[in-house]
Amino acid sequence: MSNNKTVHENNQTNHTFKESFQIFLAKITPWVALILGCGLLIGIFVLLISQKKHTLEETRKKEEGQIKEIISNVKTWKIKPTKLINNIKLPGIVQPWESLILESEVTGKVICINKEEGQAVKKNDIIAQIEDSDYKSLKTRTKAELLLASQNYQRTKNLKKQGAVPQSKLDSAKASLDSALSAFNTATHNLKRCCILAPFDGIINKRFISLGSFAKPGSKIIELIDIHKVKVDIGIPEADITKVKNLKNASITIKALDNLKVTGKKIFLSVKPIEQAMVYNLRLSIDNKKQLLLPGMIVEANIIREIIPEAIVVPLYSVIAKKQETFCYVVKDDIAICKKVKLGIIKGNFVHIKSGLNVDDVLIVIGQRQLEDKQKIKVIEKLSSVKGDFN
Repeated sequence: MSNNKTVHENNQTNHTFKESFQIFLAKITPWVALILGCGLLIGIFVLLISQKKHTLEETRKKEEGQIKEIISNVKTWKIKPTKLINNIKLPGIVQPWESLILESEVTGKVICINKEEGQAVKKNDIIAQIEDSDYKSLKTRTKAELLLASQNYQRTKNLKKQGAVPQSKLDSAKASLDSALSAFNTATHNLKRCCILAPFDGIINKRFISLGSFAKPGSKIIELIDIHKVKVDIGIPEADITKVKNLKNASITIKALDNLKVTGKKIFLSVKPIEQAMVYNLRLSIDNKKQLLLPGMIVEANIIREIIPEAIVVPLYSVIAKKQETFCYVVKDDIAICKKVKLGIIKGNFVHIKSGLNVDDVLIVIGQRQLEDKQKIKVIEKLSSVKGDFN
């Protein structure tokens, strides 16, 4: 009886556990199904992305392979060393070698004008004459006074030796003599100043007085200029100062004289800039014996900054610019090789290559725009020269 009861209780316990487990399974089954479904969807999505990426990569490689297989026709030019003259052309103004305005030093009427505007004069030629009668009279009078003062001084000096006069008397006679001598010298100089002479060889550029006009000290008589040589003043920018310090001469072109070319020799380079313009004055001298160059003419000076005997210079159109970088294509075994280059100065349709290319490189000058690095090419023409003038 007791055993049957125990079995009945065990059966009842097992029945209760099974029911609880079944209830638990019934509750979690939907969630498990949901989780498994989400996992499956994620897996499928990842698989699709991976396949798409693989497909795109294969497509890209295939396209690249096709591009590499494209053969482009190009024209080439073999790089040769070129003498590079780095120069700058600056305007300049012709100035007379000497320029002077003669002024009167005495007062009087102008009684003679010997030279007119445009006439050449030699040193010490008489240009004009101021009435000198009063100055002649003054010289005669001061000469007489000087003679009298000299005689008086000599007598007083003899008397002083004899003790007949005091020292003060001799001192007074000496002062009178000195005063008379000074007056005579002044009168002599003023008489000479009535005759206005040319201080140097030159040309009368302008006359300021007329015959019969009244002159006084400071009155302008003529402007005299010397152009047997001329000066040319050129403004040098601050950035080029160090490059022209050792300059000895420069080529000058005068457009007003049918592009006449002459050579100017350096006189000096100023150490202080011209105000407002903020450039340094370079002064050159030019021989002008034929007097073709006239003051005020505008000239063009060819200032050489530096000379590179063997520079690499290529046509500007052969250079490709991408993202603030510059490239050129060269040929090697029928393959286009892209090379990064550093540019120097540009002149016309040529550019100096500072780095990136070498002498004897075969440069692609036509057909390079659509090329890719390491692309096959076909050279349809080897150019022996390219048009243009770098220097």
